[in-house]
Amino acid sequence: MLAFLRRRCRDEHQAEDLAQETLLRAARHGTHFDRVQRPISWALQIAANVHLDHARKESWLRLTPPDHAAFLSIAGTEPIPGEERECGLYQVDGDEVEGSDLLAAVRAVWGTLLRRDQVVLSAFYGEDGGPVAAAAACGVSRDLVKVRVFRARRRLHAAIVKHLGRG
Repeated sequence: MLAFLRRRCRDEHQAEDLAQETLLRAARHGTHFDRVQRPISWALQIAANVHLDHARKESWLRLTPPDHAAFLSIAGTEPIPGEERECGLYQVDGDEVEGSDLLAAVRAVWGTLLRRDQVVLSAFYGEDGGPVAAAAACGVSRDLVKVRVFRARRRLHAAIVKHLGRG
């Protein structure tokens, strides 16, 4: 098995590490060993799978350099290329809105939202929130709560746009 892995690896130490991983995987599945008709082929197949898993993991770890042509072809989102975006500005239907104005709009329209929208948004975006917390607060399944959050966000957005005079 070690010779098999040496032929596929860059260096001997890597082959030895993969051989150890192969033996560990074989030991985990050792209860099936009595049913294996060709133990050497079985072990070599495990070694091939371990090597393939290692190669995949290595390919994930390689990063494309940021000056690669693929990155340079992506259009920037800043108004002037290379310029820092002003902090505290948010996009609402294509217009920039100050963060303080947006927060004031949310506070102003919050009371006009349906109670169920307030509950689901508070539970989903609260400190310990998420789909599980929102589902529990609404008494619905996790699959259904995402639909409720989407619809509540859409109604909140429409109310903010209306309040800001953009709708």
